[in-house]
Amino acid sequence: MIPLFGRREPAVWAGALLVVWALIAATGFVSRDPDSAFYAAMSARLAHSDASHVIAPEWGGLWNGTGLWQEHPIGIYLAPIALDGHWSLRSRQR
Repeated sequence: MIPLFGRREPAVWAGALLVVWALIAATGFVSRDPDSAFYAAMSARLAHSDASHVIAPEWGGLWNGTGLWQEHPIGIYLAPIALDGHWSLRSRQR
């Protein structure tokens, strides 16, 4: 059976992904896409709230929405919240 990828290929891809993430953070990249701005604002708000808001976030006035925001898988914000808490990336997306 022919392997789909070599032994080193996953490590190369992981390294490339880390380099891209570092470049995005270091250059202060700001997305002008409305969806990206929404997710950045939501992540920034959830980074400073309790766990119940992370599991069941609310629109909170973003895009004029009210009530629970049910259009996300549970935990989708865990990584952005962790990054926001450590490096305070939220101020760049406003």
